[in-house]
Amino acid sequence: PLHIRNTLPLRFIAPVYSGFRHLGTHLNAIRALAYHTHLKFSRTENLEQVKSDFLTRDDPADIFYFYTHGGRDEDLDEPYLEIGEGDRIHVLDLDAWGVELDARHPLIVLNACESADYSPDDFESLLQFFCGAGAAGVIGTQCEVRELLASEFMYRFFTAFLKQVPAGEALFESRRVLLQKYLDPRGLTYSLFAAAEVELA
Repeated sequence: PLHIRNTLPLRFIAPVYSGFRHLGTHLNAIRALAYHTHLKFSRTENLEQVKSDFLTRDDPADIFYFYTHGGRDEDLDEPYLEIGEGDRIHVLDLDAWGVELDARHPLIVLNACESADYSPDDFESLLQFFCGAGAAGVIGTQCEVRELLASEFMYRFFTAFLKQVPAGEALFESRRVLLQKYLDPRGLTYSLFAAAEVELA
């Protein structure tokens, strides 16, 4: 799908990892965008609440923003997202919950290390799962990212995307500003798995 079927106010859900040093500052900056974009922002650090947010059909999310730790589980040999104080979400969990995202076709943003690290040898991936479940697209990282880069880059992305700039253009603009302002090319670690034209309805 090329459009998120959002309504107003926009439903923006942010599962987060509790241990980030600058978590409050980053989320306050994202929340401040609500004054300009009719944003209904909610933050969670609770695994059961994340499950509930995925399964609700009454007021489903338009954007899921995972600001979390990420990595690869050595025992299961599959990627995970770590929220709260160490609870992990695996593809197997999402599958067991019966996650379906076709009501709104939300954008899934995985601002976590190695969240989009994927090779042909992988049997399961977060990318495959979310796209298969009906997401309009997924944004993830190819490698490890540091907290300050992660917060700065995604703040710039959301500033543009919430003004109805298409996801591909918003991602490109965030990379460009990071490169011009800070001479930092690490915005290239973020990849969009969707049509570049995906935008809010």
